[in-house]
Amino acid sequence: MSDKIFEIEVEGQETITLKTSDASKMDLSKNPDGSFHLLMDKKAYRLEVLNIKNQGKEYHLKVDGHLVVAKVNDPIDQLVSKMGLSNFAHANVSEIKAPMPGLVLSVDVKAGQEVSEGQALLILEAMKMENVIKSPVDAVISDVSIKPGDAVEKGQILITF
Repeated sequence: MSDKIFEIEVEGQETITLKTSDASKMDLSKNPDGSFHLLMDKKAYRLEVLNIKNQGKEYHLKVDGHLVVAKVNDPIDQLVSKMGLSNFAHANVSEIKAPMPGLVLSVDVKAGQEVSEGQALLILEAMKMENVIKSPVDAVISDVSIKPGDAVEKGQILITF
């Protein structure tokens, strides 16, 4: 099973639909303990989601006790790969810049701190909405250039890894 490539569509919190690369249909249901029961090719499997990385593009799973990494390739990913630009998509991230002008409400990290991918770094208020800025990678913070109450401009460096 670990040799198969999966496309994963998440349909809300309760249902996950998996399809193999040959488009055969699988049946998946959630168990009361949070694991899943997977029926594929007339065989049953117990599936647990251990970790989700790369903003939902990579799932670390345990299938009948075996570790499996399932990667999501949506149409945009396929186009990027077809154009030969996939190497640029995985470039090393060395800093976090403000995605929009706004006001820093809180900073949840400090220099020297290790952070995990998906961990909240700061909250930026823009257009009366609070935006949680998360780490795109596992890294160590080398510099925090802002503090709560600072007004920032789009593209301004906020945190350096």
